Amino acid sequence: MIEQFKKDVLDGLSSEPKFLSSKYFYDKVGDELFVQIMNMPEYYLTRSEFEIFSEKTENLINSFGIAEGTYFELIELGAGDGTKTKELLNQNFNFSYFPIDISENPLDLLNSSLKEELPELEVATK
Repeated sequence: MIEQFKKDVLDGLSSEPKFLSSKYFYDKVGDELFVQIMNMPEYYLTRSEFEIFSEKTENLINSFGIAEGTYFELIELGAGDGTKTKELLNQNFNFSYFPIDISENPLDLLNSSLKEELPELEVATK
């Protein structure tokens, strides 16, 4: 891990223009900062996604084309703390949820909150 980090930093800072992979910004402090950014009035994406999940849940589920009672796997890239997706997860369907995120911190929080809020939901986080 350390060797890969050193290589990535050297490669990025030796390039023109210089860069550093965003995967290195997502520690506990970086995650908290990103949540603050998402809650800013200028950051409309989170609110727009939440509106879709909360107001169009039935349409979303119907668009999957899955018959009632059929098992499926819901994979979410960039799950974060799951605030938006919980609207969808509250539906009474037979599925397993596979949240994926670049940072382990929000996944740990998501896993804990889902155990409390939706204990019957099968969640695979590792």
